Amino acid sequence: MAFTGVCTSESESDRTVEVTVTSSQKLSGLAALAIFLMAAALTTAQGSGPTLRFTKGGKPDVNAQLNLIFKTGPKGTTATGPEGTATIPGNILSANKPHTHMNVYQCPDGTLYVVEDGAEDRVPCPEKKRRRLAGFYLDDSGLIEINEDAGTTTTNFPRNPLITVQVGGGVGFKGFVSANNCQPVLVVFPSANCSAGDRAAGFDLEATIGFTRYFAVSGTYDLFFKIKRTATGSTFNATDTFRPQFETVMGQLILPIGPASIFAEGGGAFSQIDLKETQSGGSGGSSSLLTSHLHTNVTGPAAGGGVRVKIAPQVTFQAHYQYIPVQKGQLLSEHNHVVIFGLLFRLK
Repeated sequence: MAFTGVCTSESESDRTVEVTVTSSQKLSGLAALAIFLMAAALTTAQGSGPTLRFTKGGKPDVNAQLNLIFKTGPKGTTATGPEGTATIPGNILSANKPHTHMNVYQCPDGTLYVVEDGAEDRVPCPEKKRRRLAGFYLDDSGLIEINEDAGTTTTNFPRNPLITVQVGGGVGFKGFVSANNCQPVLVVFPSANCSAGDRAAGFDLEATIGFTRYFAVSGTYDLFFKIKRTATGSTFNATDTFRPQFETVMGQLILPIGPASIFAEGGGAFSQIDLKETQSGGSGGSSSLLTSHLHTNVTGPAAGGGVRVKIAPQVTFQAHYQYIPVQKGQLLSEHNHVVIFGLLFRLK
């Protein structure tokens, strides 16, 4: 916020307001990051899929045959090796369908089937008698342990939802650029004593709706404590406080990497800015007190990114960065850099 000075001149009757305006920073770097993430996601999706390790009776199930079935029909078989492992090719389907959910079923005779969602009717044994042993995505990575001595019947197994909902929040800080600094005071009164803060702690509340693993819509509410500026000169004393809050709505492009994911985002922000200044000063033995209060609402763009790491089945740790420029005519120009660390809890 560049509304950075209300200072008195040497004469009480000539009191003036100084306003400093800075230019907004461009978001080209974040746009490039989003393009990079999209390209990386498509590249990753065409690689190898996860490795499945089967155990039976507490030992690796070597030479177990996996029958691969998709909506388009059977895709052949693959067998486990000496370690009881088999790697599913991530590009077994066309490159434009990397994020395909698969289930591992076992029929009563012990035969194993790796089946695409929606192709269960192609499994030869009846649904009520088959068991579900695991589920995964073709573009997953890492090792998935499968115990053939355990499992759930398909009638008791909840399907993986196409839409996920997470809520949470966190704490962090905001860096202030151009807001309430000492520059305009020192321009008018070079000999004044001035000190100002440029960072404040705060918190946020957040909710995300995910559509597959690669895209989500996020809404946040950010509130921060005030920063303070104090200035004293031969004829005046001034104390300023500055406090922002934001509500953002952004789309997120997500790149999963095992239990973690990185994301880039862009959208809009609604900002509420509160600035209060109190001055005292005078000349010729007299003094006066002046208090001014500015509250304004601004709508503008927002961008950001972050990292998420799953720490429990329904809990994710998140480090979230947001860039929120606030511009309103010649009065306001502030670059808001927000960093929040917190948790998201999956509801669905």
